Amino acid sequence: MALKIVSANVKANGEVQLPKPVQQALAIAGKGGTVGFIVERSRVSLTKVKIIPDRNLSDEDIALLAQCSRGRVGRRTFRTKEATLQHLWSL
Repeated sequence: MALKIVSANVKANGEVQLPKPVQQALAIAGKGGTVGFIVERSRVSLTKVKIIPDRNLSDEDIALLAQCSRGRVGRRTFRTKEATLQHLWSL
């Protein structure tokens, strides 16, 4: 595939609508989907991802994660579920 630069405007709330060529490249055009962001210093890559629920989380863990995501608590990245939960429980 040839290199192609495509741009999109960022709205005041941070939303970006993926341009059609990007949707087509990720095979999500017209059907939605989930994308992931790979952050490397000042460079960000976009990729299609499939969310696989962690069946080992308790209802209490899930509620805490939902609460934190709504409140935008923290801006850290963790390598393991255990490290993530340890941090969340310390809040």
